[in-house]
Amino acid sequence: MSKKNLIFLGLLGLTVIFILCASMHWRAIEQDIAQCSNKILTDANYTSVTADSHDRGRSIVLTGVVTSQVNKQAVAKLLQEQCHITEIENSIKVIVPKPDTPANLNIQLNNSGYIITGQLGNKNEIEGIITALHVATDGKNIKQNIGIDKKVIPANLAKYLKLILPEISQVDHLNLDLKPNIVKLKGNVANQAIKFEIDKRVSEVLKNKARLINLLVVNQAQQEHNNEVDATAHKPLNAIDCQQELNSLLAQSMVHFNSGSAVIKDDSLNLLNQLSATTRSCQNVQIEIIGHTDKTGNEANNILLSKARASAVAQHLLSTGVQIEKISANGVGSSQPIASNETAQGRSQNRRIEFRVHSQQE
Repeated sequence: MSKKNLIFLGLLGLTVIFILCASMHWRAIEQDIAQCSNKILTDANYTSVTADSHDRGRSIVLTGVVTSQVNKQAVAKLLQEQCHITEIENSIKVIVPKPDTPANLNIQLNNSGYIITGQLGNKNEIEGIITALHVATDGKNIKQNIGIDKKVIPANLAKYLKLILPEISQVDHLNLDLKPNIVKLKGNVANQAIKFEIDKRVSEVLKNKARLINLLVVNQAQQEHNNEVDATAHKPLNAIDCQQELNSLLAQSMVHFNSGSAVIKDDSLNLLNQLSATTRSCQNVQIEIIGHTDKTGNEANNILLSKARASAVAQHLLSTGVQIEKISANGVGSSQPIASNETAQGRSQNRRIEFRVHSQQE
């Protein structure tokens, strides 16, 4: 073999070796790029995206799915900065997910009871709503047609319902819409004072966790009727006469509640209407409605119950035209008995509603 051929074969061999070495180097670079890229993607929680090395040096092909065009661009930029990639073929698909449905409820009250419709995320939430209604409404009939959709965001609307229902017992034709951040209230009330009071109380219990939309309508006919009754049937009463009239009514009868609750029994409505008429006739006074219990049970619970019962009486008076500025409600539990708690008769006397009249001229 001639010297020229040997030189040619030598150069050819060196060329092959160079190409093989370069190929191995590029392959190592590609593997390094792929490993770096996939590690960065995992750390950044882009687990649905994959990076594959390309055969042109420091370049990759991105495939997979993200939820927005912004995320698609962010992935490419992240890999360029972290793995020093010069070229990216971005084949990521953008698939925008359908938004989750917010939980929603509509509760209506008519003569036959409560009707509930809406969408919740699971069966437990529905059971929570039904339980809240049973506890707060003293077992009124409940019909529900609530759908279950796993795409509905859990919202625990039962917690709102437990807080709101005691405050809206005086609303006729109740129509209540509940969503995670909005409470819409519709229905009829007897006067502007009770509408204002409901707005105040419901806003307080929501504590800025949801916005109240108060669409209650004042029953003008009832308001005018109350004014006519006051003008024709009752003379104005000063503080002393007012206290005597109220004491006389409460001596003849007591306000009765369902056992262990603040729901007023129907047989007490006539008494409450008489108390309301007298209260509306009282001039220049502030009337404190005080709830009392017997000593049975836990005192902390007794205080809560006594306050709830006093508030229920106040709500009824407001619904029949008593001005909100004239009355307040409080509960003292069993701390002020008027009879022995050792006998059934004594305990019955201690479970009472009291009206205390204070002259505003004092």
